[in-house]
Amino acid sequence: MAELSRYQQSIVRNYYANLDTALLQRIGEQVTDLYLAEGKKRQKLWASIGTALAKLGVPQSRIDHLTSTDDARLLAKLLEELLAREPGSIPPAKSAATRSAPDASRAAPAASPRRNARRA
Repeated sequence: MAELSRYQQSIVRNYYANLDTALLQRIGEQVTDLYLAEGKKRQKLWASIGTALAKLGVPQSRIDHLTSTDDARLLAKLLEELLAREPGSIPPAKSAATRSAPDASRAAPAASPRRNARRA
């Protein structure tokens, strides 16, 4: 894999730092969709919601209970609980914790700002 520039490293770091916020927002949107969905679409939404909840550190037993009851109101209550938590209190996803950032000393030099400037 190619080495990441400092800018790319900061993008990856910020992505994982804000992953919980993005997942909570996505679940909130999916709750709305769940109220309107039927059939296969509803099943796909529950699968996606289950994956997002697992990434947020919700116990698998609770996820199984939510999906088996197929009740959007219970999911909305869980979302309220998750939103009431302190920001950043949700444990990071396992994949983010196992990844290590490339060594900055070996990173390729950043492109010159003049390189992208308009040539007169």
